[in-house]
Amino acid sequence: MSAPIIKINSDREVKGFFIRVCAIGLITTAIIALGAWNSPTQEKTYPVSQTLKFWQVTVDCLKQSNAPSATTNQLIDEISKQIDPILQSEQKIQDSLNKLKTKPKQ
Repeated sequence: MSAPIIKINSDREVKGFFIRVCAIGLITTAIIALGAWNSPTQEKTYPVSQTLKFWQVTVDCLKQSNAPSATTNQLIDEISKQIDPILQSEQKIQDSLNKLKTKPKQ
């Protein structure tokens, strides 16, 4: 007596499994690619501590340079964006101190 031979359609099962694996791989790759493509790269910023005189000299050098004016104006604007709020806050503090000094005591 021989054991009954069970014929499994293994060729069909392998093709189905392969198609599923490929589909999952393609979907995963598409999701990762779209996520990486849409995410902006964040530039690293570095704090630079210098005196006001240093920044004034830097801006003067930029104004006198032979570089295109669009480039120098853009650099001057970037420097001004960062320095002007600090100078304005310091000026407000100085103004309030001056008011307190000149206020007559009663």
